[in-house]
Amino acid sequence: MASQDDTPERERWRRITRIFHSALTRPDTERPAYLDSACGGDAALRHEVESLLAEAEKDPEFLEQPAPPRGTPGSDGAPPRSGQPGREEPEERLPRLVGRDLLLRARLGAGGMGVVYLAEDTSLRKTVAVKALFPALAGDPSRRERLRREAQALAKLSNRNIVDVYRLEEQDGNLYVVTEYIDGPTLRERIRKGRLPLLEVIKVGLEIARGLAAAHARGIVHRDLKPENVMLPSDGGVKIVDFGLARSQPLVGPDEATRATLTQPGERWGTPGYMSPEQLEGLAVDFRTDLFSFGVLLYEVASGHHPFAGGNAASTNANVLKESPPPLARGVSSDLALLNAVIDRCLCKDAAGRYAATEMLVRDLEQALESLLRPAPVAPVVPPPASTSPGALWWWQVHQCAISAVVAAMLPPLYLARAWLGPLLGNGLFIAALVCAVPVVAMRLNLAFASSRFLAGFEGQRRRVRPWIHGGDWGYVACLAVAAARLFGAHDGFATLFLVIALALAVSSLAIEPLTERAAFPPDGPPPEVHA
Repeated sequence: MASQDDTPERERWRRITRIFHSALTRPDTERPAYLDSACGGDAALRHEVESLLAEAEKDPEFLEQPAPPRGTPGSDGAPPRSGQPGREEPEERLPRLVGRDLLLRARLGAGGMGVVYLAEDTSLRKTVAVKALFPALAGDPSRRERLRREAQALAKLSNRNIVDVYRLEEQDGNLYVVTEYIDGPTLRERIRKGRLPLLEVIKVGLEIARGLAAAHARGIVHRDLKPENVMLPSDGGVKIVDFGLARSQPLVGPDEATRATLTQPGERWGTPGYMSPEQLEGLAVDFRTDLFSFGVLLYEVASGHHPFAGGNAASTNANVLKESPPPLARGVSSDLALLNAVIDRCLCKDAAGRYAATEMLVRDLEQALESLLRPAPVAPVVPPPASTSPGALWWWQVHQCAISAVVAAMLPPLYLARAWLGPLLGNGLFIAALVCAVPVVAMRLNLAFASSRFLAGFEGQRRRVRPWIHGGDWGYVACLAVAAARLFGAHDGFATLFLVIALALAVSSLAIEPLTERAAFPPDGPPPEVHA
């Protein structure tokens, strides 16, 4: 008879839950009309829903689904949360010894339906954590099944990023899940201390994604991922905990992934603010609902605030359904672009737009981490000119300056010789000599200066301009030779000067310059030290 009486009560609570979550997504002005329609004139039902809405207004995270209706045993949730880690809670009347070898030492915390204790496994002399239902809820078959399901789901997994379950104990009508003890804060506690550095954000996100990937690979979906359910062990790493809402999803092939679901339409489970749009709308969900929750969590860790935060639970849920959060902005363009891309894909309103497999999320986060750890790109430096000795380079520099001085010094005599060579030839030779001399002198002096500083890119510059310098040299020699030939017999002094300089420049170009260049810049010599 008791089970028959319980069935209508559970069905009534499911109806309250559906109406409550649907009302949360509606603006305040639309709620009265919606409640009139949804409650169908049932004043008691409407009172229950309005009471839950009032609680949600005061504390958006007060409800860890599901919670019992008011007036039923345990309707006030957990016992008063005055207890701190390390404080005994005898008023809960939990046994001090569970089974033959579990000794409960201290309360670690409480949630929507149970309490977690620090315990000692006396047979193994090992510190463990024990999760149990509140005594007032221990007789609720649905709560017992939920806790049993959590233990069974975790027992299937063996992953460094998921809390380990050791065993399930049953005593005096209550269930006790024995898990590893994690000495460290929750991710929520870490966020409250301030925004995490970008590198730590990606590392934490990658650890969580790897844990989710392991769970999803076994067909297990968490359905309640949030900062409170991520632990940061003191010895490093990340642990996902509280699989109380987990469901097993049939393992299917890639082509059937979008058809495999684990809730039926109309069911809503999770924590407001972290539920996916399909969860809020009561649609069937699969592993991709965890990806949405992960996107919310990762955004919150990176920015320090919730991406869809509103003034109350209703506005927050409305933002989840309709709004898109602004991109993260930290001034690290390339690294942040990868992180924003991951978050945007996870927060896609349509589940089909999210990652088709959690392993793809892991790969993208690995790429973001690799990009962040990769040394900043440095502009490639062309090996500077090699030199066997400072003296060889000095002689090459002197040669460049000397040739430049000689070329420049010959321009005034050529200008004076125009009158003796005739207007056409004289002006033509002077202009041709000027065209050859100016760039040759400029390039030689520039090379001499650059080589004295050993600036990056010098060797490439020297190789590029060398043909132009040689061409200018021979053009200048030709101008002097023609002038000398025309002036012999009439102005022998100028003719001799032009001829000597022409021969000197020719010998320099053919013999002297190649020798000084090979000495200063041997092709197989060691590169000299680069000076800024």
